[in-house]
Amino acid sequence: MSHLLNVYSRTSGLRIDKPELYELYFPTPHEKYIVFTSSTGMPGKNYDHWDEVLPLIKKHLDYKIVQVGGKEDVAVPGVDLNLCGLTTLPHLFYIIKKSSLVLCGDTCALHIANSYDIPFVSVFGITDPKISGAYFEGKSPQIYLTPDDHQPTFNPNENPKQINKINPEKIVNAVLDIFQRPNTNHKTIYIGPKYKNGIIESVPNGVVNPHSVGNSPITIRYDLGGSEEIIFQQLSLGKCFLFSNKKINQIDTFLKLKQNLIQFIYIIDKNYDINFIKMLINKGVQLIFLTQENEEFINSIKIQFCNYGLIQQKRIDTELVEKIKKNNISNALFKTNKIIFSEGKCFLSEAHLKNSLPSENPNDRVTPIIDDDKFWIDLNHYLLFNNE
Repeated sequence: MSHLLNVYSRTSGLRIDKPELYELYFPTPHEKYIVFTSSTGMPGKNYDHWDEVLPLIKKHLDYKIVQVGGKEDVAVPGVDLNLCGLTTLPHLFYIIKKSSLVLCGDTCALHIANSYDIPFVSVFGITDPKISGAYFEGKSPQIYLTPDDHQPTFNPNENPKQINKINPEKIVNAVLDIFQRPNTNHKTIYIGPKYKNGIIESVPNGVVNPHSVGNSPITIRYDLGGSEEIIFQQLSLGKCFLFSNKKINQIDTFLKLKQNLIQFIYIIDKNYDINFIKMLINKGVQLIFLTQENEEFINSIKIQFCNYGLIQQKRIDTELVEKIKKNNISNALFKTNKIIFSEGKCFLSEAHLKNSLPSENPNDRVTPIIDDDKFWIDLNHYLLFNNE
């Protein structure tokens, strides 16, 4: 397939030539800097792990990172200067012209860099660099990164996103190659599809103040212990999800707080109570059914649930876990945005809760892997890696 510029030229009858860009001076406090932009105008083209990339770049390079973009763009951790929403197009031309490198997705920044023959590293997912990449050849390096087995879908809302299969160190090493620096030893083992989802869970043995966690909905884990009284206190403070594998006895009190219950996730085990389920449905409680039981058990009870909803199975992906274990995970670390509060302490997984290993700093969510079923059950919420 032809480059888009060739298509436009043929259909319009206009000749292709390098554009003349008119810059407008914009003061930047840094002499050596990389221009970075996280947005592309399409969700499917946006890479979600820039916050893993930028800190690694800064460990190896003495260059500042200047982020550009629209006013709706959020500064990525690792950025030294955030100019999102503060520049006009002529300002952007000037900033890129004076930069040492441009780091971006499939967006206009790479074409501006191409016009000035500035080196760039650009990540592609739903589109193809041969179609929408830079058009003009130059003396400076032009690096495009795509996922393995790249199959562009051109779907602006692609889910899951192919572009997120590009490991952070692949981008970092491309940047380091341009500056002729040694590559990083950081190695990503696995990035779960739900790693970016921030989830706050709480065992109902203590109340979590929603304001202390950014007013995010609290997921109450009654299946891990606690009391009904704490459930009611937590519900009275704001919106919550509730996980439970047992019935609520003080049902009248519970129903009075129903307006703050987003969903009741009923965990079905061999002691499930079908009458309790029927009562909740009759009272208008939104239910989701979840189980870790095997297929034989699920098939034996399906007929009872045919009028109430599907039973979703949450099991450890043993094949994936074994594949991960083929890497050297003895010294591997993991990061997560899913945390559990219990008795005022913060835990980074059910395995850490089970082994009484709280996180000393809730903002430091990096810790060694625990090879335990309670750890692997939430693998989709983790980033696993070997550090330098």
